[in-house]
Amino acid sequence: MTSPASVSARSRPRPCASCATRVVPTTCAASSTSKPALPVRPDTPAPPRPASPGVEPTPGKAAAAPGAFAVHLSCANRSGSVEHYYHFYFGFLVPLVLACERLQPRAEVAAIYVRSCAIMDEHLPRLGYSKLRVLPRSAHEALGETDTDAQGLPLKHLRVPGYDGPNAYRFGAIQTATAVLLERLGPAIAQEATTLPIAADGSLKILMFNRQAPQAFYLSAEAEIPGAGTDRRSLPNFPELLQRVRETYPATIEMYPEDHSLAAQAAALRWADVVIGQHGAALGNMVLCDGPTALVEICPHDIADDSGPGKRHFLRLSRLYRMPYVHVAQEHSHAPVAPETILQAIDSLPRPSALRRLVWRAINRGRQLAWQLRYRPPSPSSSSVTG
Repeated sequence: MTSPASVSARSRPRPCASCATRVVPTTCAASSTSKPALPVRPDTPAPPRPASPGVEPTPGKAAAAPGAFAVHLSCANRSGSVEHYYHFYFGFLVPLVLACERLQPRAEVAAIYVRSCAIMDEHLPRLGYSKLRVLPRSAHEALGETDTDAQGLPLKHLRVPGYDGPNAYRFGAIQTATAVLLERLGPAIAQEATTLPIAADGSLKILMFNRQAPQAFYLSAEAEIPGAGTDRRSLPNFPELLQRVRETYPATIEMYPEDHSLAAQAAALRWADVVIGQHGAALGNMVLCDGPTALVEICPHDIADDSGPGKRHFLRLSRLYRMPYVHVAQEHSHAPVAPETILQAIDSLPRPSALRRLVWRAINRGRQLAWQLRYRPPSPSSSSVTG
């Protein structure tokens, strides 16, 4: 059996085009720190030993119903690390929601164990799945090699594929999971929408994403793949771009995704007619839009070579969602971009209309329902997926 603090080669992420190439294996203090033994009096039984590493028993928990079992759920992202937002959303969150929508209502399912995604874990409580249990990464891997959980419940294993990558996108899967997320965030999105500016009739509403310095976690040895934010890419003349766009389109707002909740980002995306941003995870949130919002992607030459793998994440996502898309070239990942280039890209886009929005919603709703009718979810297995 693999020790809780170890990480097998199978669990290490494969860097993608948007991630650094160096992978730093991590261990979690919660799973690697040993606890002192409890003193046991001769007339009292010894405390029960957890059946599975890294999972503590829940004190006072009621006995499980007959036939109950726990599920060890593995969301298999295609590349990169689920500690980074793009791979977290498409490679972890989407398959997680699809699985939990089937597992959560089942009375015989007592718990659903998933791995930690580090700082991305903050998004999981908003899903409202009471049976979801988040374990340190190494503890989740070790649990995958056992037959019971810490409460002695039979453990079934379920591995579901991620959708993170231009060739892995599936509209029905992504849209179904996104619809669940939007429903959970509905009240918060409505509240955030009240803070957005009101545009004059006929004026385009534009959202411009900017990048900032990476959070401390991504510079530490704890990160599976270090580096993020402006360490990877930047727009040094972003203030100039913002000013020039605002001169023509007054209803233009800027947003640093790391400074805003997912509900705030969803509200802004559903408000905007055009989204502008440099190649990066924030553009993946275009799936939260409720109409044919146009995307202007600023893509550096050093990551935009079509001969390389995984370079067209957001071009293909735009096509999948039938949204207008314009590519703006950047000389390299930290080069300035001429404001005229951005303004020309905006001018080339089709103007939004109520009719286009209604048609877009109807078509995509039909595509989602068609996928749901065909979808056959995988079932948990009693055999280990890692053993």
